[in-house]
Amino acid sequence: MVSFPIFRSFAGLQCVVSTRPGGFSQGGYAGLNLGMHTGDQSSSVRKNRDCFFRRLGLSEQQVAFGEQVHSARVRRVDQAGISQQTDALITAEKNVFLAVLIADCFPVFLFEPCSAAVAVIHAGWRGTQAGIIENTLQKLKSELAVTAGRIIAAIGPGLQSECFEVRKDVYELFAPHYLSAHPAADKKYLNLRQVIVDKLFQQGVPREQIEWSSDCTFCSADKYYSFRREGKNSGRMMGIIGIK
Repeated sequence: MVSFPIFRSFAGLQCVVSTRPGGFSQGGYAGLNLGMHTGDQSSSVRKNRDCFFRRLGLSEQQVAFGEQVHSARVRRVDQAGISQQTDALITAEKNVFLAVLIADCFPVFLFEPCSAAVAVIHAGWRGTQAGIIENTLQKLKSELAVTAGRIIAAIGPGLQSECFEVRKDVYELFAPHYLSAHPAADKKYLNLRQVIVDKLFQQGVPREQIEWSSDCTFCSADKYYSFRREGKNSGRMMGIIGIK
């Protein structure tokens, strides 16, 4: 599992991202696939989830999921379950753990110690461009009285800029300083991780309170699933944040 040093000093806070090695899935999904709607055998995914949650000292009955449709919608949750048409979740309830499934999009985790509020964001280029980072921060402020300057943030593994190639219909949506040259004339590379960092900062999160993983899901086939690399046979990693 991937964890974040920036969170380690906070008692009771649990935040990790799973990796691919281990697990019961076979074939193109081989490893610890935690995505139920990937085409993998549901019995294998169930075993994988049981193993993952047991390692964390949790049960799935404590976990809240968003449906993840690449939207900019945010929901506040007070209990486990699935929130439809949602790509970010917030809560201030202890023992309610927020989950995100990823296979190239960035998982973003937020924690504010004074209010004990946490959030998880599924940040692909669509949701990020549509405002999911801003919407999550605004909902934390308005519904949970969170102060942005106290938020601590971590960005997990994802499709890094050296592999994030996009065509004109996508790169035109982002400022030029987030783009770099590509060998193909009709493509550019997008630094989506930096877009996310800057959006957090613009919403009041201090830069020194933002940590990120430099791991690229596309480059590391032995460690991570990648939808761009594996297509429909890609499994999913899971990120979790919550307070015991």
